Amino acid sequence: MTSFALSFNQDNQLISVTTKQSQIDVEGNTSDIITALDKLCINYTKLEGDALLIWDGKPIGISHSDITQALKAGNYKPLHQTDGHFSFCLIESSNVYFANDRFGAKTWYWQRQDNTLLISTAQQLQPIDNKAFNTLSERECFKYRWITQQRTLHQSIDKLRYASVATLNKLSINQQAYFELPRPNYRNDARQLLVEKTQAALQGSLDKASLEYSCVAVFLSGGVDSSILAALSQKTFKKIYVITPVFEFGENPELATAKHFAQVLNIEPILVSIKESDLIADLKQLIEIKREPLRHYSSLALMAMMRAVPNDAQAVVYGEAADTLFGSNGMKRLTIHSKWHSRLKNMPNFALSLLRLIKPEKAKLLKSIKSKRILDIFSQLTEIQYSASSKQIIAEYLNTDDLEVHAILKEPEAITSNLRFSAQKMIIASDVQKHFEEMEYIASLFNKAVISPFFDTEVIKISSELSDTNFFGESHVKPVLRELACQYFPRETIYQKKYGFPVPMIRWLEEPLKELVEAVYHEAKLFDGQAVRRLEITKDYELVWFFINWQLLHQHLEHIAQIKS
Repeated sequence: MTSFALSFNQDNQLISVTTKQSQIDVEGNTSDIITALDKLCINYTKLEGDALLIWDGKPIGISHSDITQALKAGNYKPLHQTDGHFSFCLIESSNVYFANDRFGAKTWYWQRQDNTLLISTAQQLQPIDNKAFNTLSERECFKYRWITQQRTLHQSIDKLRYASVATLNKLSINQQAYFELPRPNYRNDARQLLVEKTQAALQGSLDKASLEYSCVAVFLSGGVDSSILAALSQKTFKKIYVITPVFEFGENPELATAKHFAQVLNIEPILVSIKESDLIADLKQLIEIKREPLRHYSSLALMAMMRAVPNDAQAVVYGEAADTLFGSNGMKRLTIHSKWHSRLKNMPNFALSLLRLIKPEKAKLLKSIKSKRILDIFSQLTEIQYSASSKQIIAEYLNTDDLEVHAILKEPEAITSNLRFSAQKMIIASDVQKHFEEMEYIASLFNKAVISPFFDTEVIKISSELSDTNFFGESHVKPVLRELACQYFPRETIYQKKYGFPVPMIRWLEEPLKELVEAVYHEAKLFDGQAVRRLEITKDYELVWFFINWQLLHQHLEHIAQIKS
């Protein structure tokens, strides 16, 4: 898929089209624009009159003419129900519209340059005239490793928020969201009914995708979500592959379970060795494309898995957002801690002192909860869990110990009035969106599409109606999905303790990424490498990983500046 940039003048006229390889001036002439798009291999559709729809990715379930009508009429409901990862630009007379998908997987980036506006499908195509960072974005990077709202890390570059439509007016972008999480309507429906509704909604999403793709791959772990998607995909698509990671020198505690799932489905799994020799090159490539630190080191595993997807597989079925919509241990813990926080407000300290004599660990936890604000408890859902020594290093680097970043959090009263809903909104606007974005970056490198059934609007609607019992479960979270998975796999396997596929990050820092760690320790201009050397990889690996990303990013920006000069 070709990333591209479009440059507009003050009259909303397209004046140039750019890819990484070349630029063609078009001066607003439709025939010139079409010639340029053809020459640069950019997807477009010629519409009625002189209207053009220029697009990246593939919207599923909506025609290009329907997109045009929706944008011109200001009726964005059809976009609300459109699946697929996409971004598109509609040029119609002097009106210009931009839109992206509700996942935030693909979007638009822009910056103003004198009397033009440059808007692109990849941040990589935006020039960087100065390396000034947005202060709030920088803090969000350190605390969460994601950036919210329409900001990027770079002060001069903005982006279109996920699930939004924008209009261009005299070099200014006016945004409007077309999708929001539905307000909760919690009902205590029978669990079996919810299982059937969820199965039908997921199947409906996959059926729509099957009209576009005949062969797909499913990343199969030992978890509930991917097992469901593998089972449903097997009966939906003409051909499927299941791909399971195997970490070199890692523990791989769920490998046997993943193999068992594949055996039940009678599919031979593709076991992908996550080769340590590829890690540095993959990390550098992703940072150069993103121009931001990676959210999580698991993205390096996704690179290896995507590389192993067979050529005939057109898309990858991805289970993002299942935990957020159907129940996670983090959200369950948040609910419990917030209730304790409310009860502890008026509890005298001597009561906790007495409890410490009987149950010291619980007393320590309750004291910690009581000392926090509800905002702090809430933000722990997505913030990186740094050690005390790591927090001190960050404070030294940013020259402040005030690392509060609550750009997407409402006032405490709004949060506590519906804690679960507030948590879902926050996670979807930040962590989930970032995962979709990084997955899309990686898939695009290998010319693969991404199918995300759990973020289907019908599936989301079911989530908004789940009672706490059907969300958190009696003893296991995601009870609805677990019961659905039991229709395809043995119950004892679905309800056994889950370990995930833990990335052997400490080993990676000590072995294959060691040269990058050493480079961080010797950094003198960007930050105090000697101070970072005080960190212990075994307990401070999150910050060491971040500083590797941070240093590589700055080195890339320096390289860009040298080329320009």
